[in-house]
Amino acid sequence: PYASCLSVGNAIVHGLPSDYVLSSGDVLGIDLGVNYKGWYTDAATTVVIGTVDEHTRALVATTKEALFKAVQVVKPGIKVGLISSTIEAVAKQHNFGIVKNLTGHGVGRSLHEPPQIPNFGAPDEGATVKIGQALAIEPMFCGGSGEVTVGQDGWTVSCTEGIGSHHEATVLVTETGAKVLTGII
Repeated sequence: PYASCLSVGNAIVHGLPSDYVLSSGDVLGIDLGVNYKGWYTDAATTVVIGTVDEHTRALVATTKEALFKAVQVVKPGIKVGLISSTIEAVAKQHNFGIVKNLTGHGVGRSLHEPPQIPNFGAPDEGATVKIGQALAIEPMFCGGSGEVTVGQDGWTVSCTEGIGSHHEATVLVTETGAKVLTGII
């Protein structure tokens, strides 16, 4: 809904601006969409503020690990499902909940374009990745089940159990793999 969404605590995406003052123990998700000369990119990171418990620190690190591993499998000719299954494997290895009703996506002249990139799935499912595509890969995990709800503001999506963590990068599919276009990771 804004160029920058700030999600605190169990809010995982689409947090609206507010006058909330961050304090030690908070987890902050920062999601940025940029339009430059008619072309979009999308990126996000989650950071901890001050001191947090080990479970929360592990959640944030695991979500970032999933993004790194997903970017590494991108190359022309794979199915989107390989990206999805890579993200899912990292979440399951660390026993975190996978947000299943929000996805990564293509980007380009619009912020959200095909293909959708779920955070779970089989490696041989989905659209075939092509040279020249720009993809926003965005693992989203919860400290609990992975179930989410939309807040009363109609935008803020929050984990029903535990803290949320979200990392995202826009990559360009090249002949040899993925070129990260957003420096946030």
